[in-house]
Amino acid sequence: MENTNQTTVAYIPPRCSKVRVTLIPYHIDKVNSARSKIIPIGSDIKDMGIGNFVERYCKKWKVNETKARSRK
Repeated sequence: MENTNQTTVAYIPPRCSKVRVTLIPYHIDKVNSARSKIIPIGSDIKDMGIGNFVERYCKKWKVNETKARSRK
């Protein structure tokens, strides 16, 4: 069974122009909360999904997979 507490996020941080893909070990509700500081404040969220979508988002947003990060 897949771990439902993992969230994959594709976002553009403030003052940047490239998309970042990050796998975060928290539930999507905690990541998407207005008070959350897991993703930098002011980021433009492009995609967000429950589970591991790193490969899919890297292909969709043309991000080198070695640049994708996993937070612990």
